Amino acid sequence: MQAMVAQTTKEAVLTTSLCLLLFVSRSLPTRAIVGFISFIFCCSLSSAFATTVIPLSESELTQSATAIVQGQVTTIESFQDPQTGKFFTHITLTVEEILKGTINGSELTIKQPGGRVGDSGSWIEGSPEFTHGERVLLFVTKNNDGSGRVAHLYQGKFSIVTDQNTGQEVAQRATTPDGVFIMRGLQSRETIITSADARSSELSALKSRIGTMMAQEPTLGLSSQSERTLTSPALPDSARTELRDQFTLLTVPTVRWFEPDQSQPVVMFVNEQGQPGVPGLGFPEINAALQAWTNVTNSSFRYLNGGFTSRNGLLSNPDINLVSFGDPDGLIDPPVACAGVLALGGVTDIDFSQTRLLFQQLFSRIIHGGLVFAAGWEGCNFYEDAQNFAEVATHELGHVLGLGHSPVSDATMFAFAHFDGRGASLREADEQGARFLYPPDPNMKCAYRISPKKRTYHSPANVGLINVSPKKNQQCGWSARSNASWIAVTDGEFGLGSGVVSYIIGENDTGANRQGTITVAGKLVTIKQKKFSPPHTPLPKAL
Repeated sequence: MQAMVAQTTKEAVLTTSLCLLLFVSRSLPTRAIVGFISFIFCCSLSSAFATTVIPLSESELTQSATAIVQGQVTTIESFQDPQTGKFFTHITLTVEEILKGTINGSELTIKQPGGRVGDSGSWIEGSPEFTHGERVLLFVTKNNDGSGRVAHLYQGKFSIVTDQNTGQEVAQRATTPDGVFIMRGLQSRETIITSADARSSELSALKSRIGTMMAQEPTLGLSSQSERTLTSPALPDSARTELRDQFTLLTVPTVRWFEPDQSQPVVMFVNEQGQPGVPGLGFPEINAALQAWTNVTNSSFRYLNGGFTSRNGLLSNPDINLVSFGDPDGLIDPPVACAGVLALGGVTDIDFSQTRLLFQQLFSRIIHGGLVFAAGWEGCNFYEDAQNFAEVATHELGHVLGLGHSPVSDATMFAFAHFDGRGASLREADEQGARFLYPPDPNMKCAYRISPKKRTYHSPANVGLINVSPKKNQQCGWSARSNASWIAVTDGEFGLGSGVVSYIIGENDTGANRQGTITVAGKLVTIKQKKFSPPHTPLPKAL
């Protein structure tokens, strides 16, 4: 659930060439965020959650924030709550300036869901990332326990850096995380541009705009002192803790369920209250989404509807796989003018100590997963449109299954919502991802022929193909992923038997030759690109 975004950097132009739906307007939902709980992933296997998001404007962020604070990160400490088993991270910063709200003392500690302690952890896609020592400008809202968190996931966090050319301090928001599913606005509203320029602003100019908005719109302030005040949380007694240099996406390469290898289904329970506003409370759409992934041919994965339960909440029920409604854990900030986070979905519990080799890739074991739909979207044409609701549910359950976002624009697991009436249906790219992760025989031995094994290009942008063929068993699966930011796989991310991987490379304007790789069926294909060389113009001969 994320709004469409227009990007103007070289990398963005490359992505646009590959994904026709990259540019979106806020008039219809276009992207969702997935991570620990979100609606947006590609069919890559790098993330465990997805988040569905419609981006907010500066004024909407300012309006929704309990506090707006500038400071420097001094401590990052992850912990596991001994009572609930949930993972959280405390991020402490020295306060330099308060633009909105009230902070008691010279430090503020915020509490972000997710983190890693030892071999266990969790992560919500779309979460803001932090590094020890960095300076930040934060838009902060409250958790249910009164502690602060960054507003609307990554959207409320800006890093403060110095422009090397001008010497000016710049507030810079990160690019949209991979686990975020972007949607067009559900209602007509202003267009949000998320180009590199729009993500950055001179710090003084941004703070001036915030001050102007506060002065012009008294309603941006909160009504009482208690609502404006943030308190720093304390660590639970006997909690497992770990100090870290960064709060960032877990570096687990790939994850999958192990149950299908023993012909066992993944059981999903459904909260009995359903989603008010959706025809049939959303139950038919949830069932259809579960069935869509179950019916993929030549895949061993099966969802089983475990029936209704009174339990509700993604984080408060880490011991079962659950579809929740209304966000009872308070993980999702309320929407502002039909913008914000629609749903969170993905893997809630991973055991890093349990691994399994499949098609020459090492996978960690998914223990539990789930999704939760946000509250407060009445009148925004999300709950009311059963097909839109079903598409989001299908996308999020794909993340629970272990898939990331697909580079194929028509795929249901594409990073942008379609809302084209497809509802709970899959495309070939989605099914290929499920077949790769969950083949009928996960123990088959496979070897592959890859051609070509290396290519060299001149500096302009270009495209290429890689042929893949198993040497013996034609049911062998394979995957392809780029290991360089200037190379993107556009088709053939997953395959069974013989197939072709398509990729595109961006223009090389770095001033130097460069080299990158694509991993195909566990083997490296080397891509070299020459630096730009201006054409030689001979000097005129003297008469």
